[in-house]
Amino acid sequence: MLDPNKITLALKNQLRAETLLNDVEGYDKMKLDNLNSIAFLYISANSLELALKYLIKSEKFAEKLNNDKMKAQTYNVLGMFYSEVEEHDKAINYLSLSVNLNKKDQFLEREIISTLNLGIVNFNKGDYKTSRNIFTKLLENDALKPISIDPIFKDRIELSYYSYLAKISFKIESYNKANRLFNKVITNSSSLLFRGLNVEAKLGLAKSFYHDKKYLQAKHIIDALLKGLEDDFIEEKADAFFLKSKVEQSLGNVEDAFSGYKQGIGLREQIDKTINFSSKEALKLTFEQEIATNKISEQKKNYSNLKRER
Repeated sequence: MLDPNKITLALKNQLRAETLLNDVEGYDKMKLDNLNSIAFLYISANSLELALKYLIKSEKFAEKLNNDKMKAQTYNVLGMFYSEVEEHDKAINYLSLSVNLNKKDQFLEREIISTLNLGIVNFNKGDYKTSRNIFTKLLENDALKPISIDPIFKDRIELSYYSYLAKISFKIESYNKANRLFNKVITNSSSLLFRGLNVEAKLGLAKSFYHDKKYLQAKHIIDALLKGLEDDFIEEKADAFFLKSKVEQSLGNVEDAFSGYKQGIGLREQIDKTINFSSKEALKLTFEQEIATNKISEQKKNYSNLKRER
């Protein structure tokens, strides 16, 4: 979870940049990137209506420019937005457009990102067959093989593929296969660069063991994970405590089960407060931005009138 104070600061800077960019000709890519960044920050702040407002601005701007690369970029962000609000069919439509535009113009890295997101949205929709086909096809076709691709980018994407293949196996109750894939991700994500994927895979492996009634293995992983989990991973920590509660209950450890549940509830309340704070701050910044923009427009109007009078 992103730090709400960092979201607020970043949003303040991006909104200020929008005002400055509106006053100059050109800089089209910078303007589009700025609109998409603002939308992403609003999504992070749980201000989804404001996020959509900026994504619609971005879409209109990209289509006005008629630039395939820019349109593909915006469609990708729109796809992930609609996935966030669980409008999966809209998300799939936008991501498919992004994939096809990137493929047509041979923007390989962007095509890989859009395809990854397309697989994720199908997973979120519950279409595990389509999702698995997307990830498996990419791995079989050596989509990540070209030497022009940044090695860290390549490793991150490949780990993401295997992570979702593990999640799919878990969802269809193929626990042994899920365990092998989660372990593959854990083994190959020891670098701090991939810390998020590593934590997610360990949590996934513990869940797989729990659902397969291998409670001691699940307990071992959860206890080790919680011991070394940083505060940045507050959502994962909450999930881990809730899972610990279930595991301890299955092992007959009632007090430990209650303790885990209580700690999970405490973290979840903390998360909800953070989300509410971020949303309110985002709304406040937008209001301040609109006032500032109106003042600038009024000043320009007054200046123009003054020039005419002279």
